[in-house]
Amino acid sequence: MRNSKVVSTTLPPNMAAEAEELAKQEKRTMSELMREAFRHFQRQREWDEANAYGRAKTREKGITEADVVRLIKEFRAEDQPAGRKKITHGASRGKMIRAAEPRQGRKKSFG
Repeated sequence: MRNSKVVSTTLPPNMAAEAEELAKQEKRTMSELMREAFRHFQRQREWDEANAYGRAKTREKGITEADVVRLIKEFRAEDQPAGRKKITHGASRGKMIRAAEPRQGRKKSFG
């Protein structure tokens, strides 16, 4: 039993020649090249949909491009685990230490 389905694709002669040359350079079969092209298309479409959602939400909430950096900083500051604080200078990146006071307040919602 076959684990794949055969699909026939037509390409203009110049595009077919370019695809064959690219497959040869990449040491891939044409099928592998077409699968990778499809995966790339899927990822790009998902990214485009996520961007469209984000743009719609920012318009709905009246958030401008100038607000973005400030909102990210505010959100990250509130998103620190209770009783912990990131070291920003003189230590390895991402290392955590205990803070003197646990985090106060609640998370803001942007969504």
